[in-house]
Amino acid sequence: MDEITSVFVVESREQLAALESALLQLESSPDDDDTLNAIFRSAHTIKGGAGVIECDYIVAFTHVVENVLDRLREHAVKASADLIALLLGCADHIGGLLGVLESGAEGPDADLAAEGEALLGR
Repeated sequence: MDEITSVFVVESREQLAALESALLQLESSPDDDDTLNAIFRSAHTIKGGAGVIECDYIVAFTHVVENVLDRLREHAVKASADLIALLLGCADHIGGLLGVLESGAEGPDADLAAEGEALLGR
């Protein structure tokens, strides 16, 4: 793995930790705009970095998550316990995708890809 990709993985894992922490905060303050914006920024940063290193499978998955987060920021949808649980699952999946990138594989295996599709379907 080259240095740029390595830095991306490390920084993305930090962004994921921040995203997960903010999602947990959202459970007690579902309308907190600062928390909603922090969650969106973390996902947006991961997606943008993935675009820079041309990791299309992370960009594609995170783009859909980012769209949901944008709707949360706009208060078009409510931050329910089910949605927060789903978003935490998406964060775990992004972590798995980062592991794929770290391993040097071309993309996620069939099981991981199916997990991602199931999450996006929900």
